[in-house]
Amino acid sequence: FVVPLRIVSALLPAQGEPAPARSSSPRRRAPTPNASPPREKESKGGKGCVSLPCGCGAFLALLAVVAGILFATGTLPELLDLLQEELGIGGDPPRSADTGYTSPSGGGASVVDWSGVDDPEDEDYGRRRTASGDTEPEYAEAVTSSAVTAISLSDGTRLDLPASSSPVPVRLSRQSNAIALEHPGLETSGSMRVLEFDPNTVDGSFIPVLTIPGRELGELDLATVNIARVGPRWVDGMLIDNDLTYLSATRTADGDIQVVDTTMAALAAAWGSLYEASAKAVPGLAAQYGDGHFNTVRYVPMSFQGHLEWYVHPRIVRMIPDPDAPGLRRPAVAAADKEILEQPVSNIVVLVHGHNEEEWDGSAPPSTDYPWDYAYKQEVWTALYRAFLETQADRADCTAFYEFIYPTFRPAYSPLESGVVEPLGTTLAKALRVGAKNDAYLIRRLREAKMDVNLYVGAHSMGGLVAREGLRSLDSDVAGWFRQLVTWGTPHHGSPLVTMGYLFRGAYVVNAGRLREAHWFPSWVSETDVSNLLGTRLFQWILDQGVQLDTPGTRDLRWDNYRSLRLDEIFSEDTKVLAMLDPANVFYDLRQGAFLYNGNLRQMNESDPYHGESKYTFIYGTTGKRLPDSSEQTAVGATLIPFLLKNPDRVAGDFVGHADGLSDGAVPVASMAGVGLGGATIHVGDVDHEEYYGAAYGRATAMATFTAWGIGEARCECPEVLIERPADSSVVEAGDALEIVAWYALDPALDPEPGRRIEGAEAFLEILGQGGAEYLGTLDVSARGELTGSFRMPDLGEGEHLLVVRANLKDGTHLESDGNWVGAGEWVIPIICPDGRPPGPDGCDYSWIPEGD
Repeated sequence: FVVPLRIVSALLPAQGEPAPARSSSPRRRAPTPNASPPREKESKGGKGCVSLPCGCGAFLALLAVVAGILFATGTLPELLDLLQEELGIGGDPPRSADTGYTSPSGGGASVVDWSGVDDPEDEDYGRRRTASGDTEPEYAEAVTSSAVTAISLSDGTRLDLPASSSPVPVRLSRQSNAIALEHPGLETSGSMRVLEFDPNTVDGSFIPVLTIPGRELGELDLATVNIARVGPRWVDGMLIDNDLTYLSATRTADGDIQVVDTTMAALAAAWGSLYEASAKAVPGLAAQYGDGHFNTVRYVPMSFQGHLEWYVHPRIVRMIPDPDAPGLRRPAVAAADKEILEQPVSNIVVLVHGHNEEEWDGSAPPSTDYPWDYAYKQEVWTALYRAFLETQADRADCTAFYEFIYPTFRPAYSPLESGVVEPLGTTLAKALRVGAKNDAYLIRRLREAKMDVNLYVGAHSMGGLVAREGLRSLDSDVAGWFRQLVTWGTPHHGSPLVTMGYLFRGAYVVNAGRLREAHWFPSWVSETDVSNLLGTRLFQWILDQGVQLDTPGTRDLRWDNYRSLRLDEIFSEDTKVLAMLDPANVFYDLRQGAFLYNGNLRQMNESDPYHGESKYTFIYGTTGKRLPDSSEQTAVGATLIPFLLKNPDRVAGDFVGHADGLSDGAVPVASMAGVGLGGATIHVGDVDHEEYYGAAYGRATAMATFTAWGIGEARCECPEVLIERPADSSVVEAGDALEIVAWYALDPALDPEPGRRIEGAEAFLEILGQGGAEYLGTLDVSARGELTGSFRMPDLGEGEHLLVVRANLKDGTHLESDGNWVGAGEWVIPIICPDGRPPGPDGCDYSWIPEGD
């Protein structure tokens, strides 16, 4: 799954004198439009997994191993620039994130409301009104003390600061919004809050908790909301002015919006340690931020509701394998593909992509055509289609391929508190009850006709979680079709890399006394240096150079704590902040807190209805790439994961045989192999998270998938109409009885009574050379699939004619026999010239053929 491991905290130094609101756009790498505006319905016919799950870029562990060396040699900035590209994790999940999952009683299928499902509208998410950014300015001031400091404005805005040993002058104001987001699809709502403070007096306890009145969201749903934060940031010895990051937002019991900003405290720690080491102000800061000057940080609610990865309705699309099409398949078109779409189907293959890494920061424009929009969603299945066309051609006519293409910002399986959108798995279950619009809803027709087929599902990365949630919620008729799910590198237990990113978003401090015990750094690195490196979050600032969005889709990728992490060996909670936010220390607990660990995923795993039924096959790879020998993103993840797990050398499972600490660079073995879920596993070798579908290993992964599905079995063979009588090349005179016996042949493992699929059968004679047909009549149909009828041979003249039997099926498809030749009197095989016409008096006309041919 493509992992946006988002570590969205940016730590700020001081900036600028307090000043009235002014229009200024956040300075950031030149942003590009991230999506076209919502498409009108009529335009949908035109233009419109995997990256590391969980953000293959979790950085800490890596730093753990090589931090001291890199820091000493000066190569740290280059390495961290590499890691930055790997990250993409969101912030605080809503407090209710782990309380909404519905585990079906008795481990059965989830309850799905099927009302209206059979008449799908496929409506895109409707944009909701935002609040005006204009306001009457207001401010309040205070100085922090040894008690909690609170500053309030008349509209309900509130700033809480933990107790501090150092008095810090602070000003909180509300101003008209001056933050302009440059990416289409991202928009601000309401006025902005401005925090100003003296950076010379802050310490590590300066962690503001800002509460913004809920009305500033207008009609936005909280699921689409982050807080845009604009201010300076100290990165690798450089002051970045007007830097933009996105912080996660939670809702209070009163309906207001709360955000915790840990950046200033870490910046203060870094600044303080550097100041003490040099006995002077940090270069470049003193001139800009002398005594009496203030650091300014601006906050405003923002929404990604207009982003392509949120607003577009998930869609299931019928695909036609085509060796000449880009990606070796194309969406079916009713008129152009009429003959293909009218063929009876024995097999349905549903492919579910993973998280779209291209859009972890919300800025990339669409990179391929509709319906995929982003290249990964198309490329992930190209090797599989190629292998199918090359090795399963005899199944092509009766195998219907579908791709479930969805916006990856939406939740995979966790219901949102507001219900503004349903989990993607629920949408998939509904899609598998109805089918695709572009093949006239064949799946619905099959279901209503009670015609069983073989349903196979393939999924990459996060797509495996979407698929599992969809399968557990299937309509009872469709559930009977389900044969096998095969996943490639899916985080069935989440990824510790995602959880690691959330840790750096919370109120945590380094537990320096245990760094040695956890073996994060070489022994020659002093404990003081280790504490400074991690405690100041220097690495986080450097890594977090992009704008990352906190989305419901990302939150569903957190680790479910199936295997213990060693976070409590490295960090401790900041009790000053927890006293305000989480007095019982349940939400932020390092061992099992809901902020870090994915309770919803654990519930889904514990109640999986297919546990022990051999319905799952887990394909996984174990990459040998490591830092510093390889600079690829998957090498970063593979280096980090062993340091995050408490027992990385433990064998992952009874039937796995690989250590927990091995991974594909995004997901550890125990998670990819679905340990505890019950199912088959296939190890595909030294393969990383993006190589399952790549040029080098894609075919091997595809062939392993076909084997796991069992698509070569007899039950997957295409049906046939076979004529038993009259035999081929029989002579039947005009007026004589023409006794017809034919069979609708289908493997009994799929349907022992194939005749029940047939609405009616008929026979006719194709008149050779005339282009017409003589209709004979309907045939009787038995449950076994025998088709019989007795007719009089029509007088069609002497010659040979082709007897054809057609079976018309209850789902609207039909199948014809190859035909048997039936002659009357003396057979005359007419001569047909190369131009398709009979010869004239002088024979065939060859004048149209170029000389020499």
